[in-house]
Amino acid sequence: MVTAHIGKIPDDENSEYYDKMIRVCNEIGDLAFRFGGFFAIETGSEKVIVLKRFIENINSKGLAVNFDPANLISDVNENPVEGLLLLKDYIVQTHIKDCTKVKSDSSSKYIEVAVGNGEVDFDIFFKVLDEIGFDGYNMIERNDYFDELDGMSQSINFAKKYIPTQKE
Repeated sequence: MVTAHIGKIPDDENSEYYDKMIRVCNEIGDLAFRFGGFFAIETGSEKVIVLKRFIENINSKGLAVNFDPANLISDVNENPVEGLLLLKDYIVQTHIKDCTKVKSDSSSKYIEVAVGNGEVDFDIFFKVLDEIGFDGYNMIERNDYFDELDGMSQSINFAKKYIPTQKE
């Protein structure tokens, strides 16, 4: 599996840029399928419905979704649970990542925080993953945030209550 942000998919399906993205992702998706894998587009650059239509327009068995709930909150202001339900047929991996809004006098922005310390409701998130029959990968993603070792340790410990560990 290869996952990537592909850039913002245009809302206008008739644009030249949209057509180029369709052709490239179709080719990559078909190649991934031939090798028994997936090319998973990460959520967050565009609204979920735009990504869903894009994938449906391509209709490649090798094209999938890497679902990142924090990206949906911080980048496109969407509800991750609604996104899970819309994209359920395409999700092969999730990023277990969290974010919180930080306000200043003149603006506000989202920052990444240890999993469980932000705005993603992981109780509902994992409940919905179970309900939709998700059996893919869950990966804790860390970009650029708090103390690496402590933050990752907090995130792993938090995620363990949702993700069973393998017995040796």
